[in-house]
Amino acid sequence: MILKFVKFNLLLIILVAIFSCGGFGFTYEKQIDNNIYLIATDVMNQMSLSYKVSGNSYVGMIDETVFEIQYNERFIIAKQHPKNRNDQILKDLTYYYIIDLNKEIKASKKPSQLTKQEFFEQMNKNNISEPLVNVINFRELQ
Repeated sequence: MILKFVKFNLLLIILVAIFSCGGFGFTYEKQIDNNIYLIATDVMNQMSLSYKVSGNSYVGMIDETVFEIQYNERFIIAKQHPKNRNDQILKDLTYYYIIDLNKEIKASKKPSQLTKQEFFEQMNKNNISEPLVNVINFRELQ
């Protein structure tokens, strides 16, 4: 009887540990391009854009918290609210990113962080107009 109780509690502890660490996958995972994925590890406010190196191995391209992605066959546009040291989303601060899919993308090179003004200058320079064909927006993260 005691052995059954110990086995049951051990199993329960293992299951709680597995599921509290994100379980067997991500909270959110969406392939945007060949090796570029939009992922949230445990909770949605961890949304980031990552480069898939192999298997379940990813390298971050744009850190938390990405709240909007637009993409087509040529570009990915990402909008991000950074977090402070207390892991709070700074919704009054937005950074913009433009990834040109025609250029070589490396896991080791992050895209340039742009202000709103720089973003619109780059959009004009590259003749890009919003919205792109595909739009993913997480309103709860805006």
